Amino acid sequence: MQRALDALSARGPDGEGQWWSQDGRVGLGHRRLAINDEQGGAQPLVSPERFITCINGEFYGLDGAFRGETDSLALPEAYRSFGMLEGLRRLRGEFAFVFFDSASGRLYAGRDRFGIKPLVYARRGEELWLASKPSALWAAGVETGWCEKGFLQAAATQYPPAHGSLFRGVQSVPPGHVLEIEGALVELKRYWSLPAQPGGPVVTEEFLERLRDCVWERVRTDHLTAVMLSGGVDSASILALAAETGERLKAYTVDFPEALGTTYSEAELAREQAAYSQVKHCVIPITRQDILKGLSRAVQESQGLCVNGHLVAKWELARAIRADCAKVVLTGEGSDELLYGYRHFAPYFENRQSSSDFDPAGVGILVDSHQPKVLPDNVPHFFHTKYELGRRIGAFLVPELQADEAFASVFPTSLSPREMQPRQKARAAWLDTALRSYILEVLGDGSEMAHSVEGRPPFLDHLLWERYSEPEDGGKSLLREAVKGLVVESIRSRPKHPFMALPLGVPLLDQLTEQVAEVEHPFVSREKALIQLETLRGLPDEERLVWEPPMLWLLSSYYLQELWS
Repeated sequence: MQRALDALSARGPDGEGQWWSQDGRVGLGHRRLAINDEQGGAQPLVSPERFITCINGEFYGLDGAFRGETDSLALPEAYRSFGMLEGLRRLRGEFAFVFFDSASGRLYAGRDRFGIKPLVYARRGEELWLASKPSALWAAGVETGWCEKGFLQAAATQYPPAHGSLFRGVQSVPPGHVLEIEGALVELKRYWSLPAQPGGPVVTEEFLERLRDCVWERVRTDHLTAVMLSGGVDSASILALAAETGERLKAYTVDFPEALGTTYSEAELAREQAAYSQVKHCVIPITRQDILKGLSRAVQESQGLCVNGHLVAKWELARAIRADCAKVVLTGEGSDELLYGYRHFAPYFENRQSSSDFDPAGVGILVDSHQPKVLPDNVPHFFHTKYELGRRIGAFLVPELQADEAFASVFPTSLSPREMQPRQKARAAWLDTALRSYILEVLGDGSEMAHSVEGRPPFLDHLLWERYSEPEDGGKSLLREAVKGLVVESIRSRPKHPFMALPLGVPLLDQLTEQVAEVEHPFVSREKALIQLETLRGLPDEERLVWEPPMLWLLSSYYLQELWS
């Protein structure tokens, strides 16, 4: 247990604790990032009824029976009043927890509705271990190594199986679920699902008031709150609403100075919004060389794979935030999911068929300029591009990728198919793959908590989703209309630009290629790699650049396995 806690020290630098049952069969350990009740609030929490609680995250909107000295007490209070499943339905926030009812002998382990906070588990002999990150499981003695199925699934689709992982024996508790463990019986139970049909007409003013509440609840009182600010309407809206609280704020923006004058460089737009909202602003410049130099550390500390240098950029952003002694950062994740903002959702809306909003950022990763139809038409559009990316990765691997089988396994579990419209099915698939296992676990929590910073995404408040998750049109027109006067017009009317680092370019791609050629990896064929790399050297520069994402993926998998090899 102590070795596992030591492996999580960056996630909780402000204290640690352990609790063990008298017979030694159940133990809970916790590393604390002190945000609320800094002098108290140590965990594990032990209640008079002998409920033992460990929580990572925050609860919001607490009142009445749920109000306590620390927000973490809301979980045992909800359990006492309503039982575990109904109690969780009444709680609001981003969280992962382990909870032991010593009277009944039941252990519960659960996650928030979208998977903002991670929770994984694995067997060590007859023992079941749970932790925030796989590295803690390995420190506790869980067997290390790749899961072949999970690795090849991620190679083909970029995402591991929904309840699995990249690693041998390691599984992930799904968002909106709780494990109930009693003796040798382990049962997975769902407590929340995406609403199939949110009720009532959408009123812009009502949406703004609900979003304002989601932002204000997440601003830290009497302490510095950071805001990740890009040149997009999502983060600009959060900054504008957070500024209304009068609390101490500072905005942070990644900029790529080698890309001035392109959509990759968003510093000037961010400066304009920060000045308009009267918030202090910090710009963190990232060069191509920074991306290549920082890749290994960013991958190992976030414990995930990447296909773009934005992982390094997010890691550096979190480091700058922590250097200013901020422990909480507001982020814009979830807006493009809630309001169908991504370009790959456009075909599901008649008013978004035009290609006038085309942006080269994300081509070959999120969208393809020609959108190849290699999978059945009922497969969500973004998977067609993922298929092409997986095909390029597969050119280096043994055994052969079974792409059709891999994509069939990533269809959504958030709703049953008969309840879904095509766009709902596409979004549910995105939530179960890209949002859960990459945007939140790697780019979000993975990079933020590596620096002891807690990310809080207001757009992933379930109260927004239960009311506004089916807008009449895509493209976030509801949000753009709601924040008129709060967000500068240059951002409010700007087309969607995904958060992507600028391409490394041919000279650094050559360096990347040389590193991949030296990789020793159980699933990479040295012979196939050398043949493929020789072929790439003969391609025109423009054609070679589409191989940058698969090269980054392969190299990051090599860095990841260094954690145990």
